[in-house]
Amino acid sequence: VDLTTADGMNIAPPTLVPREGYPSSRRFQPHGIYYSNSTNRLYAVSHAWQGSGSFVEIFEVEEQPFRLKYVDSLRPTGTENGVINDVVEMSKDEIFVTRFWMHTRPLHPKGEISNQDSWDQFMAENAKMMIRSDYVIRCKRKPSDVVDTDVDVDVDDYVADTWNCTKASEVMGMLYNGITMDK
Repeated sequence: VDLTTADGMNIAPPTLVPREGYPSSRRFQPHGIYYSNSTNRLYAVSHAWQGSGSFVEIFEVEEQPFRLKYVDSLRPTGTENGVINDVVEMSKDEIFVTRFWMHTRPLHPKGEISNQDSWDQFMAENAKMMIRSDYVIRCKRKPSDVVDTDVDVDVDDYVADTWNCTKASEVMGMLYNGITMDK
């Protein structure tokens, strides 16, 4: 495939980056992505709606060969399905996540996303409540002596109990979609 930018520069076609150690039963549908130059970690909010819900997935980026090495997953309490949207690293042991939505996305009994009509109705009925319902979540890694490591990590809904997540402040807003930082 020949890819050329508007100014005539040729670029290489995209390639699939291997994910080493990622739970094989969990879907990976990255949304909010943050790469840390200081730790070589990639953070991604994954909206794997059917079955496993939304997680912050953490990978180390390895260059030889280029791949993502799975490190951890976290899901702040109350953000099981489509609520979190973006992530930024403060340090290897502290991240901030935006809570975009006050409710988990409605699902059909089979775990499928509800149709657009029911979603539009839900939005219309809840718009007034949403004005000041979202916030930034601060997640700090727990000390290693507090973490239970005797768990099968290849389980759909497994989330390591390695993080403590709380509201970053009492400031509330509506539909927090992105976050960035300047160190």
